[in-house]
Amino acid sequence: MEDFDPDRQEVIQRARDSGLEALITVGSDLAACEGAVELSKKYDFIYAAVGLHPHDAKHFNENIYNQLKEWASPPRPPLARGGARGGK
Repeated sequence: MEDFDPDRQEVIQRARDSGLEALITVGSDLAACEGAVELSKKYDFIYAAVGLHPHDAKHFNENIYNQLKEWASPPRPPLARGGARGGK
């Protein structure tokens, strides 16, 4: 998510100023999921969607499962949805 760092705050502020009531940020690997969860903690109108892209399913293990489960469990920030990302 570093690619979006330079103007992230401005984009979020424009979204808020334009009247958007909710945004969903999507993580498709653990690093992106963590970033999504952190944004959802920082902004009350941003919701995280956590999961793994199907191409990364071969890396799925108990540690990844437990991390996703932790993010999806109270009192964590609200999640929009968890599960597989991408694919047809």
